[in-house]
Amino acid sequence: MFKKIILTLLIIVLVISCGLILVSRLTDKPEPVKPVDPKPVDPVVEMKEIDAAVYFTDAAADKLIKQDVKISVEKDEDKYLAVIEKLIEGPTGPDLHPAISSFTKVNSVSFKDGLCTVDFTESLLLYNEGGTLRETMCLYSVVNTLCEFGEVKSVSFTVDGKKIETFGHLDLSEPYTKNPKLVK
Repeated sequence: MFKKIILTLLIIVLVISCGLILVSRLTDKPEPVKPVDPKPVDPVVEMKEIDAAVYFTDAAADKLIKQDVKISVEKDEDKYLAVIEKLIEGPTGPDLHPAISSFTKVNSVSFKDGLCTVDFTESLLLYNEGGTLRETMCLYSVVNTLCEFGEVKSVSFTVDGKKIETFGHLDLSEPYTKNPKLVK
């Protein structure tokens, strides 16, 4: 008989415990959700569209032809690199041919006191050979393109940050200025 009473008491304690646990779970208020700090939103970068000109070659590859283009830049000083990248992309119009290989890569373009310095990767030397005329057209497509910006008076070239003395058959020891005689 004593065993029956203890068993009954255990069952009652078990039922009451389960009931209390159930009630506490149903009535517990959830912990408030901590507000998440919003991530700083990058300000919308406003791009400016600038009219520019790039120079490609004609079919004979002995004259440069000017093509008007639009470039998008965030800051005014970005326009020099953007226009050279547009030049490397190649022409969009008929009867125009690239003067510089599409494999050519630019590290940077800097501007100071009327001088633009274009720093190419070694790809300039590897992919743009082909005789004096080809090298001249390649070089002046860059020079004439940059000199379309009125503030640019001359252009010098570096490869991977180092001054280069020659580009194929051409002397690069001094900066180049625009050559309108090569333009058709």
